[in-house]
Parts: sequence; structure tokens; C-alpha cells
Amino acid sequence: MLKFKIISDLEEASKLWNLFSHKTDWWDLWEVRQCFIDGKKHPLHFIAGYDEQGEAAGLLPLWFNENEKVYTWLGDDFPENNRLWVKDKSRLNLFLEQCPVQTVLYYLDQEEKKYYNFAESPDHKYFLDLTAYQGPDDWLAGFSKKHRKNLRYDLKNLLAEGFEAKFDSFDRSFIDLAQVMSRFNLQRFGEESLFAEPGFLESMVELMSLAEAKKCLHLVSIFKEGQLVGAEFAVLWNQVYIVMIGGSDPTVDNLNKLLAYQHLANAFALKATKFDLLAGCDWKKQWHFAQEKLYQWQNY
Repeated sequence: MLKFKIISDLEEASKLWNLFSHKTDWWDLWEVRQCFIDGKKHPLHFIAGYDEQGEAAGLLPLWFNENEKVYTWLGDDFPENNRLWVKDKSRLNLFLEQCPVQTVLYYLDQEEKKYYNFAESPDHKYFLDLTAYQGPDDWLAGFSKKHRKNLRYDLKNLLAEGFEAKFDSFDRSFIDLAQVMSRFNLQRFGEESLFAEPGFLESMVELMSLAEAKKCLHLVSIFKEGQLVGAEFAVLWNQVYIVMIGGSDPTVDNLNKLLAYQHLANAFALKATKFDLLAGCDWKKQWHFAQEKLYQWQNY
């Protein structure tokens, strides 16, 4: 018989997280999730289960998003490949039954589908296995001749117009970079932008600072005549190059293509094994990135 306890204390929550986390994925790190806690300051709602001997048997690390009035993962729907940390997966339903009404578990890792009939997420994860290619040109060879020609033309034309892409140019503070990303991202996506969420910008500043401290931060910046017109950051963790988020001037065509291509070139140069573009956005499908199913659960 399991006994359940709600954990809201930060120190106790961190101990439980580190007890269960495999720490193999970027999103598995407590320091990563704490960037969202520090930025958004939503109250924690960890659901911890204990067995008859008082040993921790499982954990659902949730918080309560006070703006959306929903219980979900730390970081809401930004972190991916979330897992249900239950030692005996046959008891997984007992943990789900403890979730408050209006709980949504976004972007569950596909492995979790083996243990419960989770619904498929409308979004897919997009990635590229870099070990299958020699470099960007080898990857482009898989495109149709017309598609390959058009992409190269678009990128070459931007460079001819005076746009310059730079790697890891940290000559601005992270708050300045995040504000530039936020401004352009909001212009492009409006209320659908993640930067429209209170505290998200602050969380991204924290995330960039953490990645720099761990020596895994990578930034692509686009300049024209000394003006920053686009920026996007990524992290390289366990040889997985994860493109996080950015923004570029939406009045200039193809700047987002230049950001993505430069990140891909950087990932190859760094000998990454996987290029992870996270979920959403149809253009990733057009660029021949592989898709991976993600799952979700809710009890509305």
C-alpha cells in the first residue's frame, strides 16, 4: 500500500529529484529545472509515493502554474522527454490518480507509452542523427535538387546583403540577448510566443547563465551593419546539440533559416551525435528532420 505526500519545500524537492533523476538528459538536471523555478516562481507540487517500508517508490515533479491555473511539469511545456519516475511501473496509475484536477503532463518520452496508454501529443519531436552524415553538404544531398538550390540561394543572398552570422559572440549580457530574442520572437508569433508567458524571459537568462557555467552554451548571432538582428542559443550536453529558442527580425525573409543552418554546421563541427530541434514547427519536417512521437496525459 503506497502512501503519498505533497512536497512543496524546495530543498526537499531537490533531494527527491536527484534521488530519481537519471541525469543523462539535459532536462534531467535539477539546475536546469531550477532556472524555471527562479524565473516563474510557481509553487511546487511534487507528488511523492512511499512504500510500506517508508522508502520513496516514485515521484511526479509538478508545479502549479498560477497564470494558466494548471498543474504540470517544472517549466511547463518547454522541457521535453519528461518521464514518470515510478520504480514499479505497474503502480503508475496510482500516481496519476493523485494528480489534482486540471493536471496536464506535456511531452512524455516515448518510452513511457510502454507502461500506460498515454495519448499521442499533436506535436512531434524533430531531430537529426548526425552520425549518419559527413557534414552539412552530405545532409543537403538528401534534398531534391530544387529544394537544395533554393535553400543555398536564400542563405547566399542573405550574406550578399551584408548579414553576418557569428558563433559564440558573448559581447552582450544574457539579459540583453534574451530581450532581443524576446522582441523578435513576439513580433513573429504574438501571443503564441513562449516569451509572452510571465517569467519566461527571466528563465531563459538563467538557462543561458547555467549553460555557460557548464561550458556547454552555444550562440548564433546575426548582425547587419553592427546591429543585432537575430540570435538563438543552444546547449551541447552528452553530445546532443539542443537548439533552445531565439528570435530574428521577421521583416527580413530567411533569417530564421540562417540561424538554423548555422546551428547545424556548428553541431557538426563540435562532433555532436544528435541535433535536437525540440517539438513543433512544420518547417522542421520540410528540412527532412526525423520525427519522434511524444505523449501527454491530462485529467480535465
